[in-house]
Amino acid sequence: MQFLDFLEDNFDKTFPQNGCQKTTTIKYDGIPTQPYLETLNNNPMRLRLLFLSVSIMLFSQQANAAPLDIGDKIPATQATLDSGDVVDLADSASKGYALIYFYPKANTPGCTKQACSLRDAYEVLLKEKVTIFGVSKDSIKSQRSFKEKYNIPFSLVADKDSEVINAFSVPKKLGFASRQAFLFKDGVLVWRDLAASTSKQAEDVLEFLRKS
Repeated sequence: MQFLDFLEDNFDKTFPQNGCQKTTTIKYDGIPTQPYLETLNNNPMRLRLLFLSVSIMLFSQQANAAPLDIGDKIPATQATLDSGDVVDLADSASKGYALIYFYPKANTPGCTKQACSLRDAYEVLLKEKVTIFGVSKDSIKSQRSFKEKYNIPFSLVADKDSEVINAFSVPKKLGFASRQAFLFKDGVLVWRDLAASTSKQAEDVLEFLRKS
């Protein structure tokens, strides 16, 4: 299910209207995939080679450094926000709770559900003194557009060079950050979810806070 969820987050479906006829164009990173899929369907050897290449790439990307563990301090790294400001995440998370969550791509279904989950519970999380940062490889422009479109009340990090992603040892799949979440208290990791939820992200965080 994780891989299916990842595919959902990285493939945008557009439905251009042509009179009364509706057609579907599946895009990967903004590039229409149909011509390539048709070529692969007509060439089994090329399809097998592609599958082997993707498998090797996924395996190599999984072999990252060990993930942050409970009790670890927040990595010292600079982060560029959707506003264009640059902040020190370690300094921002030095007092109280800080939730730093990673998602593959802005404006995709699963990532939107995840952000909206935290948006809808934002007032409750604020009462628990939780500061939130969402991180992906999107540009400042994309993060700002995502934030404005869905009225996201917290900061989004434009991590195009993967500096934050790598500092947190978050694995990448097909070049995108995996969906993970880390909750720090006074700069120390107290909770993590290495296969983070989408629509239940806020619920999972609040459940931990209620039990602590």
